[in-house]
Amino acid sequence: MEAGMIAVPSIFPGGLDVGVSPHFGQCDVYTLIEIGCSHIENVTIIPSLPHQHGGCLEPVRMLDDMKVTAILVGGIGMRPLIGFNSAGITVYQASTRLSVLDAVLSVLEGTAKEFTPACACGGH
Repeated sequence: MEAGMIAVPSIFPGGLDVGVSPHFGQCDVYTLIEIGCSHIENVTIIPSLPHQHGGCLEPVRMLDDMKVTAILVGGIGMRPLIGFNSAGITVYQASTRLSVLDAVLSVLEGTAKEFTPACACGGH
């Protein structure tokens, strides 16, 4: 991955050492990782938006406004997945058994797999 911003839905309190949240729409916080020249330059933690019926695109808009270029998720519904794809934000699968740091390293090393519509959670 070239320079950009990766978002990881994370378990509270966020940061590189916590776990990846099991589901995008129900995460505690987002850990934002700024990547420059294939290394981590900066880490920021922002609160999650409330997940309300029909509101699953609000976090997509928020992360797009923050110039996020990729997101790593343990699970995601079809609507936000399509929203991220439409915004040009690459969605990668991340095991919830990984720390945020290990998940980000999988992207930097090129081993992370893209999330496809066939993998999206139903009911969204």
